[in-house]
Amino acid sequence: HLVSAVLLRPEDAEVLGRSIRAWVLAGLPGDDAVNRRRHLVRELAKRARDGDLIGLTRSTRHTVSQLLGAAFSLSFEEARDDPVRITTVRFTFGSLPAADIRQVADLWTAALPVFRAIGGGGLVCARNVLDHWLHESGERDEFDCGEAAREGASRMLPGVIDLAGGEPGILLWANRLANGHGLDFGLPEADDSTLCRLFPDPLEVESWSTSGGTLDAAASELAREWLSEGPEAVVARMMHYHRQGQLMGYHFVSVLEEIPLHLAQHVDDPAAWLQELVARGATPGWVIPFLEAAALLPGGSDRAWETVARDRRYDRPCVRVGLGTARPPAGVVDIVMERVTTCPDFLYYFIRSREVAGEWKFRLLRHQDPGVRGRAARGVWEADGRRRPGGMLGVAWEDAVLACGDPGLMSDVLRDDPHIGRAWILAEAGRDESALDEELLSVVVGSLGMDDRRELARAISDDADPKFRRYLLEGDPDP
Repeated sequence: HLVSAVLLRPEDAEVLGRSIRAWVLAGLPGDDAVNRRRHLVRELAKRARDGDLIGLTRSTRHTVSQLLGAAFSLSFEEARDDPVRITTVRFTFGSLPAADIRQVADLWTAALPVFRAIGGGGLVCARNVLDHWLHESGERDEFDCGEAAREGASRMLPGVIDLAGGEPGILLWANRLANGHGLDFGLPEADDSTLCRLFPDPLEVESWSTSGGTLDAAASELAREWLSEGPEAVVARMMHYHRQGQLMGYHFVSVLEEIPLHLAQHVDDPAAWLQELVARGATPGWVIPFLEAAALLPGGSDRAWETVARDRRYDRPCVRVGLGTARPPAGVVDIVMERVTTCPDFLYYFIRSREVAGEWKFRLLRHQDPGVRGRAARGVWEADGRRRPGGMLGVAWEDAVLACGDPGLMSDVLRDDPHIGRAWILAEAGRDESALDEELLSVVVGSLGMDDRRELARAISDDADPKFRRYLLEGDPDP
């Protein structure tokens, strides 16, 4: 019944999934551990056959993948109340024995339709299960457990490869995984030298901290080889290899991610490349260097900006490149000021890194969206060493801090600039209608000395919200 609830009530799927997972893992070694896993796999497999796993929300698919992970976990963990000490909880945990491991491996074939039904998350989960079993095989050589885990992993591997359609990326991943554990699954090698160049084996890279030059050189070489083929062929190839990297679950710095930077430095018509990238739904990071290259061409960026701005997936590249342009055309300003509302946190980090032109800071500090103004104000403040900026920028910055209503920002700024707290109280108390933020008022008042608080209480209008005076004079021994 809980599995049905997970599928039918997506808003509760995560909580219900945790309950099922806890129940499965609480099964102690022997029949209990295996039977609980078998029951869950059979229930999920039935749902897959009946089509109940089609059209699930992303969060529900994630919950199903977690349930599959529990079903193929090689460990158990149980928590129960101590019957004598009522305030004590006893934990029992450990690893399954070899006999249980072999029986759990027998469930794999029945589970494959479930992995397949939840899409890409199913492949990720299946890869993780296989990796878990091989890791356990190296850690547990006692009582035949390591051998049982290796046997189970070798039986699982064809199913994982089939989930990925037998593509070169999954073959390369599987062979590297086997080599890393000193095994030989007898798989064919991925017959694609470019794939190996784009995704170097982490075990063969001596030091990732010093390999940047090597990766950059490899990317530059491949970019030169591909450049003459034009945007349609090259972008199609890049998208193919991007998919292979996803199938591999490659989480290291790849040569592929460096190639757009080298291509963009040498293309004659970056707008044509952007058109192809956007049409194929390329990753936003690939768009940035081509949009930057287009922005450097006299009068040649309009088509590029129009192409990228049409697709909201590329809001962040628009903001990133636009903010780095010292004298942007009016159309670019409009695009950036609209799109920046979708990525205020990115805006903060970008300003803090001092990569934003001065005129842009004024625009952002005066943005109509309070969230944008607040993130811009924090970024400017931290970029200046947590100090009020000088000149007219300082005036715009103070206005943004006062208007954004961010208690966290105000609290941080007040430590170094108590003047801004007094200015905020006078501004807020002078409004005809104001939805008073008591949390923020408490933060501001807490930063002021009693003399300042008394002075402010006398300065504010009699028509101001009574809460101002109450907070200001609270704790005053001589009100």
